[in-house]
Amino acid sequence: MSLMTKEPNIQEIQQAVNLLTPYILPTPCLFNSWLSDLANKSSSLSNHLDKQIWVKWENLQLTGSFKIRGALNKMLSLKERGVNEVLAVSAGNHGLGVAYAAQKLSMTATIVVPKNAAVTKVRAISELGADLFAQGDSYDEAELIARKLATERQVEFVSPYNDKEVLIGQGTIALEMLNQQPLDLIIAPVGGGGLLSGLAIAATYFNPDNPVDVIGIQPANSTAMQSSFRAKEIVAVQESPTCADGLAGNLEENTYTFPIVKKYVKDIVTVSEEQIEQTIFNFLHYDHMVVEGSGAVAAAGLLSGEMNLNKYQNIGIIVSGRNIDLSRLSKIIEKYQ
Repeated sequence: MSLMTKEPNIQEIQQAVNLLTPYILPTPCLFNSWLSDLANKSSSLSNHLDKQIWVKWENLQLTGSFKIRGALNKMLSLKERGVNEVLAVSAGNHGLGVAYAAQKLSMTATIVVPKNAAVTKVRAISELGADLFAQGDSYDEAELIARKLATERQVEFVSPYNDKEVLIGQGTIALEMLNQQPLDLIIAPVGGGGLLSGLAIAATYFNPDNPVDVIGIQPANSTAMQSSFRAKEIVAVQESPTCADGLAGNLEENTYTFPIVKKYVKDIVTVSEEQIEQTIFNFLHYDHMVVEGSGAVAAAGLLSGEMNLNKYQNIGIIVSGRNIDLSRLSKIIEKYQ
């Protein structure tokens, strides 16, 4: 998508809220005591403001992830235009969203996933009736194959992030959160930036006289957006495997989300694999919630000590998904209990 495409506005995100309401769940945004204790005990947060952490439980969303919001918003738009067949690339959760939307809207979907995609997600995509292809040794390779396949088949490609309608759909989370709980800051995971950019626009203009700041968190093993954010231009990075597989991958050239992230997002910081795993375990231990690596990244940011949160009191954290393989979860439990 061209960088000349006009960025979304708050009215378009509100329209998406109305459009998506019949298809998705309104997930809770609840006070979290152990995360609040963690924030208040951190030496980097030593001031007189008592921090309250509010968790947006998007792991309770249909398909187990927030990704259904962007996928549905895009495919509802395509359906209105008479499109009935789509192709997508996904590490898992976007594919689930596209497959679910295709089933609900009587469309046909083909999903390309990397060969190392989580078994839990791959099985769920198949169960929703989508055609599935495991191609490429990494997300970047899978995306190249998927785009080539879409061109050869002459079908619509639904990007996980590099798309205006997808971004608008993800931005509905911020409006939902801010109608549930007044916040000073929202902390969210970031990969390609579909969620982060949509959030940032909605959080900035929900109340223009008192905009809500947004900070992104990315795994240290896959830092494409953070590196680009710091460089003020899109750069390619070398990646290592990460348990936050949904956030892996480099950015496409002329990525639609990047100028929006650069304009509206306060900062992007990284977290280690150990911090992500510890947070997955903590959610299971304290909240009895199953959270995948990508879903735990935002909360793991509180362990990093990299954020200056002194001026914030009510902080929202997005837990974006739950679709973790049982084998990986078992290893984490054994390691941290």
